[in-house]
Amino acid sequence: ESLIVVDESGQKREGTRRPFSELTLHLAAYAARPDVGAVIHAHPPFATAFAVAGVSLDPPFMPEAVVSLGPTIPTCDFALPFGAAGAAPLKAHLPGCDAFLLANHGVIAIGPDLETAYLRLELVEHLAKIKHYAMALGGPKALSPEVLAPLLAKRTKAGLGPEARGLPPLSLPWVLAATSSQEPESAGVGPCSGAPMVTREPAPGLLSSQEALERLVA
Repeated sequence: ESLIVVDESGQKREGTRRPFSELTLHLAAYAARPDVGAVIHAHPPFATAFAVAGVSLDPPFMPEAVVSLGPTIPTCDFALPFGAAGAAPLKAHLPGCDAFLLANHGVIAIGPDLETAYLRLELVEHLAKIKHYAMALGGPKALSPEVLAPLLAKRTKAGLGPEARGLPPLSLPWVLAATSSQEPESAGVGPCSGAPMVTREPAPGLLSSQEALERLVA
């Protein structure tokens, strides 16, 4: 009874409850990325703590997170989550990223299906918790370009990330260093529990999370 169905403009088509205020963020993700089939927004405590403190989770410091989340979890500028202006900071990062901190707000994760989006959200919280404790020990050590390069290649091979969608790599110092450690690449697109969840039908030809995993380990 808590579920509602809305159209692409945000108008309610089924259900008794009112659309939530952050719906504009979900709709922005769907509009920007045809490969997105699910969006989850939540306020997990460790990741949200980084978001409200303005402390970045970048650059990558754990290899297992790079394939799923990519080389960055950007922090979107603060905006009240209403209308086009509220979605603008998120839209700036959507072309190249799959998980986002929302300044003074929380976290958003996207994926081809609900399971993938949820697992990405959990991974962001896991990384935030690890970094929180690591900061008391001098801070996490970033992955070197030599380590990052093959992880990014595996991400692309699994059908994930901007390169797999025909876009150039992100213009981030650690990404450019990693790509230059293999072969030159052109500069890329700009920087990128009670959780509200919005899903839609998968895009034709989209890799499922299982297919992406099978490609990764192949």
